[in-house]
Amino acid sequence: MKKEHTRKQLEYLFKAGDVWELCCLKSKVTKHQLWGDEFAGRGVICGWYNDIGKAVADVSRLEEEIKPEGIYFTVNPCRYELLGRANNRLKVVQSRTSDEHIARIENFFIDIDPIKPAGISSSITELSYALDKAIQMREELAELGESMFALSGNGYHLTYKANGATTQEIEQLLKALSKKYSDERIGVDVSVFNPARLVKAYGTTARKGDEVEDDDSRTHRLAVVKE
Repeated sequence: MKKEHTRKQLEYLFKAGDVWELCCLKSKVTKHQLWGDEFAGRGVICGWYNDIGKAVADVSRLEEEIKPEGIYFTVNPCRYELLGRANNRLKVVQSRTSDEHIARIENFFIDIDPIKPAGISSSITELSYALDKAIQMREELAELGESMFALSGNGYHLTYKANGATTQEIEQLLKALSKKYSDERIGVDVSVFNPARLVKAYGTTARKGDEVEDDDSRTHRLAVVKE
């Protein structure tokens, strides 16, 4: 766990007073003091936060004590009322944040992933190719302003400030990038345009499938901010 990467991500995504969702997916632990209630396949472990310190602390405990497949944040701020569901704490809930619960479109991200069978981690070679494509895209999109560039664990993310862009405009951009850059080896995810989209919590580990240690290892890697 690298707390400084989680904090840097939250400080980029949100302004003072914003509320966001923290979500833990595919936990193998059904009951824990972090969320209290029994989790047995129904519901989702998540909470709504406006305190970065508390969010980082809970992400750290999830990462170190639970080790789920993934820990995520909403990429955009939620309506303040959602704090009433679980106020700066985790809880087993039946409903996550939906698009109508988003306060405003503040950010969007581009997800560049290697094309591979589902349920496995990326190899070194696959990540290297995805990195080259991500760098090309970042150079092309320089006019959009400074981006947060990150390894997602199995691919790469480029996160930008929306600066007034609509959901439709973001969707169109993703489709254009996919048409230009997607090939038989990597894909630009065209589905991540919706306002309530989850993004990987940086500083945590992507635990997809079993680890395979060889010359082109498929291992569980930390998601980290590169720049």
